[in-house]
Amino acid sequence: MLHHFPAHIPSYVHKGLPRVRLDLVRYYYLALVLSLSMDAKRRADILDRYGAILESNPYSVGRLRDLPFEKQMIQRALLDELLNNEDEQFREQVKIALMLLEMFVSDEEFAVVSKHEAAMKETSKKMENEGPTAVLKAEESPTWEAYLEILQRVNEEQEHTMFCIHRLFPS
Repeated sequence: MLHHFPAHIPSYVHKGLPRVRLDLVRYYYLALVLSLSMDAKRRADILDRYGAILESNPYSVGRLRDLPFEKQMIQRALLDELLNNEDEQFREQVKIALMLLEMFVSDEEFAVVSKHEAAMKETSKKMENEGPTAVLKAEESPTWEAYLEILQRVNEEQEHTMFCIHRLFPS
């Protein structure tokens, strides 16, 4: 079965295409091909369990191993929902959930983030006694640079995902 790309996505792919164009083609192809094999009940189960994880995560990132299914399976269910659900308000929530999937990181990165965020909570408590110097001390911590690098990478991946989603599924 041959799928045709919509007019705003070229039907050719070659090495000279920029990353964004290749990702648009990849996301569109994934959405079309993978959606053919997932039934609505399975998709609803995946989305419900993924939603529960999102609601219960207290950190700015999550651990990949805490996801109820493999990341690709959740992505597949979300893309399938975008293709099959016509409720525009729900589709916007699904787009955000797809973007938030990028916040799940390895155990090593999660350890850095959770340790740093726990230290920041302590710092906010110390600010009552020490004032702004508590914040300066926290910024000198060895995890500060690694923490910022992880959050910056996650943010870039989320922005890239949202760009691709909005190009493929315009509101």
